Amino acid sequence: MELQDQLWRAVARTFECFCFLVPHEDAGERTTPEYATAAWLPFARVDGAEALGKEGSLTLRAEPELLQRALEGMLDDPTEVSPQDGLGELANVICGQVLGDVAPESVFDLGSPSALDGETPPFPAPASSVKAELVFDDGVIEVGLHLPS
Repeated sequence: MELQDQLWRAVARTFECFCFLVPHEDAGERTTPEYATAAWLPFARVDGAEALGKEGSLTLRAEPELLQRALEGMLDDPTEVSPQDGLGELANVICGQVLGDVAPESVFDLGSPSALDGETPPFPAPASSVKAELVFDDGVIEVGLHLPS
C-alpha cells in the first residue's frame, strides 16, 4: 500500500474511532477549504529501524466547523481547550496511528505540537511530503507527512 493511502486510512480510522466522524470516500465537487488553524508535530525515530529515516513531521489543517465537531466527539467538554490545543491533540493521535501503520517495528519520540505558519514545518526541511485530504459533512482536514532525505 502506498504511503498516501496509509496516511488517508490512518486519519480516517482516527476520526472514526476518536471523533465518531466518517469521511466521504469521494470528495466530489467542492470549494477550496478555508483552514482556520494548523499545527505541526515533529517526530524522531529512537530505535535502529530504517523504515522512515531518522526524523520528520506531521502537519494538520482543519476547517473550523469540522474541528469543532471532532473535538465534541473526542472530549467531554470541548470548550475547555482552545481550537489550537485541540488540533494539537488530534495531531498527536493521528501521528501515532500513521507511524504505527507505516513503521510498526519502529519506536518514535513525538514532540509537542505547535502552531504552523505557512505550508511546511520549519524543521526539519522535508525532502518529500505526502498529503491526504479528507472530506466530511462538516468540512475538510488536510494531513501531511513530511520526511527528510
